[in-house]
Formats: sequence, C-alpha cells, structure tokens
Amino acid sequence: MASIFVRHPDEERVMSDEMKHHDAEELVPMTDGELALAMPEMEAINLQSLLAANGIEAVLRGAAAMPNLPFEVHVPACLREEAARIYQEAQLSGAEAADEAEAAGEAAGETAPAD
Repeated sequence: MASIFVRHPDEERVMSDEMKHHDAEELVPMTDGELALAMPEMEAINLQSLLAANGIEAVLRGAAAMPNLPFEVHVPACLREEAARIYQEAQLSGAEAADEAEAAGEAAGETAPAD
C-alpha cells in the first residue's frame, strides 16, 4: 500500500558508491503510477535489492532513527518506468510464486514448519 509522508529533517540517504555520482535532481521517487511509494524500511531494502538484481541502482530515503516513519525508494529518472514495472511484476508474481512453492513442497511430502 502506498502512502504519502512529509520528510523529517533528520532523514538520511542510504546510497551506494556508484550512486554518489548522480545529481540529486536526477533521482526521483518510485511511484505506483500516481503516488510516491512509501514503505517500511525492510520492504524498501528488499525492493532496493530487487532493483539492484535487475541492474537498477536505488537510493533509500527515510528517517532511520525513527523506524515508524516510511522510506521512499529513489531511482534515476530515466529508469523510473522500468523500476515500477519490476516492482509491479514482483508484487503480482510474489503470491503466485509462494503458492507454487508451497504446492511443490506438499507434493514432495514436506510439512509446514511448526510455529
């Protein structure tokens, strides 16, 4: 779920060395088509890893000192549409892939882990 938030003055950027050469004006927040995506820190880190695996370097923006505030994922402006496509594809295939893995495990005789 996407949300909108106001930046806290203590927010920080988590940036790779490769991204430090990008001018801040070239980086734009990812969107879901209309609104900027704002998500918990761990989800943002997972998305950053997914994008990196697809050749897109991303920068996280958020207040790490305040984990209750959401993070934004910023990507180069020229790659925003590709990043959004990768994110949407992962969202759609995530549930299907989990169901397929569970069915394959059940077919192989595996049992679910005990809680």
